Amino acid sequence: MKIGILHLTDIHIQDNKDPILGRVDKIVSAVSNKISGVFTLFIVVSGDLANKGKKSEYEIARIFLTELSEKFRSSSRTLKTVEFILVPGNHDCNFSEKDAVRETLLSQPLGDDTDSQIIEQCLSVQHEYWEFYKSFLDKEKFDISSQITFKIKLDKDIIFNCYNTSWGSKIDEKVGSLTIPESSFLNKESQSKTSLVISVFHHPTNWLSPNTDNNNKKSFESLLLGSSSLVLCGHEHTGSKNITNSLVSKDGFIYVEGKALQNRYDQTSGFNLFLIDTEDNCINTSEFTWRNSMFITDKPLKFSISEKQKGLLIDDKFNRDLNSLSVPIKKTSNKTLYLTDVFVYPDLELISESTKNPKYVDSKSILDDYIDKKVIIEGDSQSGKTSLLKKYFLDFYSYNNFPLLISGKSIKNFDLDSILRKAVKIQYGRGTQIYESFVQTDRSKKILLIENFDKSNLNSSAKETLLKKFDPLFATIIVSTGEAVKVNQITENEKVYSDYDHFKIIPLGYLKRNMLIEKWIRIGKNELTLKEEEIMRNVKITFDTITNLLGEQLIPSHPFFILTLLQSLENQISSYDVAPTSYAYCYHSLIHVSLLRQSVPNDKIGSVFNFLTELSFWMYEGEKSTISKVKLQEFYANYTDKYVFYYGFQDILSILTEAVILSDDENNYNFSYKYLAYYLTAKKISTILTSVKGKTIVNSLIYNLNNEMNANILVFLTHHTKDNNLLEEILFKSMLPFEDFKPITLETDDSFFKFLSNFVSTIEENILPESTNPAKNREKDLIQKDKLQIKRQSSKSEDDSEEISSSDLVENFKVIKILGQIIKNQHGNFEKEKLISMLEAAYNACFRSIDHLSTVLESDREEVIEAFLEKHSKDKKEITIRDKEILKSKISGFLYYIGYRLCLGSFANLSLAVGTQNIDDIYDQVAKRINSPAAKLITFNIKTYYGKLSIPELIRMKEDFKGNPVALHMLTSRVYSYLYNNYVNYEKRSKIANILELKSLPIAKKGK
Repeated sequence: MKIGILHLTDIHIQDNKDPILGRVDKIVSAVSNKISGVFTLFIVVSGDLANKGKKSEYEIARIFLTELSEKFRSSSRTLKTVEFILVPGNHDCNFSEKDAVRETLLSQPLGDDTDSQIIEQCLSVQHEYWEFYKSFLDKEKFDISSQITFKIKLDKDIIFNCYNTSWGSKIDEKVGSLTIPESSFLNKESQSKTSLVISVFHHPTNWLSPNTDNNNKKSFESLLLGSSSLVLCGHEHTGSKNITNSLVSKDGFIYVEGKALQNRYDQTSGFNLFLIDTEDNCINTSEFTWRNSMFITDKPLKFSISEKQKGLLIDDKFNRDLNSLSVPIKKTSNKTLYLTDVFVYPDLELISESTKNPKYVDSKSILDDYIDKKVIIEGDSQSGKTSLLKKYFLDFYSYNNFPLLISGKSIKNFDLDSILRKAVKIQYGRGTQIYESFVQTDRSKKILLIENFDKSNLNSSAKETLLKKFDPLFATIIVSTGEAVKVNQITENEKVYSDYDHFKIIPLGYLKRNMLIEKWIRIGKNELTLKEEEIMRNVKITFDTITNLLGEQLIPSHPFFILTLLQSLENQISSYDVAPTSYAYCYHSLIHVSLLRQSVPNDKIGSVFNFLTELSFWMYEGEKSTISKVKLQEFYANYTDKYVFYYGFQDILSILTEAVILSDDENNYNFSYKYLAYYLTAKKISTILTSVKGKTIVNSLIYNLNNEMNANILVFLTHHTKDNNLLEEILFKSMLPFEDFKPITLETDDSFFKFLSNFVSTIEENILPESTNPAKNREKDLIQKDKLQIKRQSSKSEDDSEEISSSDLVENFKVIKILGQIIKNQHGNFEKEKLISMLEAAYNACFRSIDHLSTVLESDREEVIEAFLEKHSKDKKEITIRDKEILKSKISGFLYYIGYRLCLGSFANLSLAVGTQNIDDIYDQVAKRINSPAAKLITFNIKTYYGKLSIPELIRMKEDFKGNPVALHMLTSRVYSYLYNNYVNYEKRSKIANILELKSLPIAKKGK
């Protein structure tokens, strides 16, 4: 639902000659086009309706407001009701008759609370205002404050907290002289959780006294902060608008001082309009100013509505700590990043020894039905345990609960009162009253979060005692621990944890990885002007890059790694001493950021890098993936004999294990993530390439690409060096697999064309897909990929070898991948002719492998048919000729289908391996040089994946493929995929349908 708020202030109506009386039509005309779709309009007058508080002025004001309301009703079809919210200002006080008693009462400083009889006496100057108020609104007057509630949805109210700041006004009143008695503060406990609260008063808060016992100004501001989403006032006439924040993500409000509607300086006269969407909790605000005989509006601003918390407020500093990032992540927009900007709830694996098939849950589900829930969450130091608990705190708090976050390291005794007092003081503020308020809060509202409980120095018995003490005080207890911490390492009594659900944080899957990347890309973007198709294209390309960088489970896709890689891709860490070629640069930054988190100074990081480089190469030469502590100590001694090093053995061991660069498995050490070891080893090899030793190593890498380690080291090596000999060796290697096979062309005289032509002719004509939501399509596809990944992991045997089996196909794809990495990340370092040669080699390597596969399928077809016939004959006593022909046809169709899918899959893999942005002309030249339908399709695939589909190019390709049903069908399939995954307007979709002569096209909806 949409509602509107027209904010008027300082109207100062005096007589029938007032200019504002002739501007009703101007106000309605300026606003009416903006309130289309608004059901209710609230006209809020924040004081000084009259000029001198006289009855005659209010009679004119009645006519003005009534006319305004009626003309708004008649100008809009959707507007159902117009409501008025009025508060008095100092000009609504009639000071014409002296009141000696009032003047005497106000000659003394006002306090935080004032006797009601004194207030009543002081209100005497507002008598005419309140008479008008009662007759115009049919409501009783209020002394200092009044709360007016309107139901805007079944589960949502809009509440106006109205304050009379001018009850103590004088003709010569001074800034800092007024008060609002604390007994008149409107209690925010009376509002519902989903209320939208708007506070209205006349004087800005700087007119309130800071010199009372409780600092009336600060007390009132704190009340506004904790209860209001929008604050409207006036009095100053000039107008201002800003967001007021005490906390990073909570308890801010939009604060607006309105311009005087009727001002002797017409150029500053104006008003504000607020449009509120109750569905997305946003406020759009426009300011109107009188210029050249009309009200001119500025550019609308959009603000999010801050939901309010009842009860205890989080300490400002602690809230900033909660919302801060634990890694030094920056964005090119230079916007300060907070946890909530980039947080995605990870999935959790339920740990149960009796369950073979893993069960996964969204960690956000812990927030649901949380009463009497006890949870253990384990994970390593890079998995995001701390961020998860911090987000739990923020979300539980936003749901009107009161969480408490305690670090395991800080728990040094089991004195419950001491632990709680310290945590409450840091998180909600100091003072006995605050602590007692927390302790006495209902148990169902309190949540305990214990971070890294395994790091507490308490023994098992003390931990057990402490948990038992916590249990009756908190509705929910969530405990995080290090990875693979057994229950008996926390407490000797396993029964203590018998009612705990035990989970492990798992890396982000495809869908959540995509969610995080989209959040990152949207940071700093103007939501009013951004184009969803550009966002989606950037997300898709970035997703593929990050997935490639992470490798297949070589580096876990925890948010820490993804964010570091995303930052590296934006080339933000300029201090890193490495050429900014994304592949190697990203892994360098991963190590760098991990060391920074362990407080290694920048001037010492270089020496630690060298230590790691030498260590990884030493392990590579010794064919060791794991070394004992004794051997590591031996390496350290030899290293420090040769190099100056700043760290002792135990110090560097502690730094590297805490940074999760090295893993410690009972005093046996290995690199935690293989890609880091591959990167470091390649870095060392690059320094000895010209030596005999270096050449021998490179030769071994190139001719043993089926080995995972060799292939990945070689990929990194191409980033560390521009050695032409290395590139020539790789190009030569690309020609060796399937050298006896010709690259497929998909020309009509091509053997593979003949293989597929019969199959393609049986496929029904494609229909242009209906205009669907590409974002939803992508989400659906990613969910399916996550399901397949889980299925693969659950079916994988523990004995499955990580080594890739020897295969020409594997080596062929590895060569293509290596060439692709060079092209993607170093295309600016090579002459165009060299790039074209590399791409031509990659295209042809793929095409030869397809020819090999089709040959195998064709040669095995008869053998497969005979095997099926033999099986069939065993099951049946006899088989007819007709049955044999049907069976042969089905088997042939199935094999043709496999060949077709292999071809499409190979084309897709090649396109992803070698494709990148901004070098379309290079891909065009490769297609022109090879000059086959297959090459043209690959180039078309790459260009439409990384950019937009060109209608003229589609027309040319359709013409080129005339009489070639196989190539034309593959072209149509690619176009179908493009339309499924990208935003395309109706006009362009229609053109595409006509070009490809698709069977049918959905009828466009009216207005589309």
